[in-house]
Amino acid sequence: MKTYILVVDDEQSLRQFLQIFLEKEGFEVDLASSRAEAEKAIAENVYDLVLTDMRMASEDDGLHVIRAAIQKTPSTQVVVMTAYGTIEGAVEAIKQGAYNYIVKPFGNQDLRSLIQGALASKDVAV
Repeated sequence: MKTYILVVDDEQSLRQFLQIFLEKEGFEVDLASSRAEAEKAIAENVYDLVLTDMRMASEDDGLHVIRAAIQKTPSTQVVVMTAYGTIEGAVEAIKQGAYNYIVKPFGNQDLRSLIQGALASKDVAV
């Protein structure tokens, strides 16, 4: 069974890197560059995992993406990526339903471990 991941980030280079990395890991990947694109993708598809940036251009933020993903499919796991790793931001993301967060720049193994944990948690929760 395929695992579907949505990557939401306003940085094109990071989206492209994550798409290549995740596809090599065997995942099906969709990309969104804004909250609006993410909400459209979430409305049209079911994702096992959403990786979203916390702060994006145009006043977009990952909290909206978290809420949209979990409201549509409560079993979706959300991991927040942020270059602004604050305790307050992480706590708020987790309060909104995120599984966890990762601070940019991150290593491949750290991301791989976090995704595996999120997906294992999803399997237990279902």
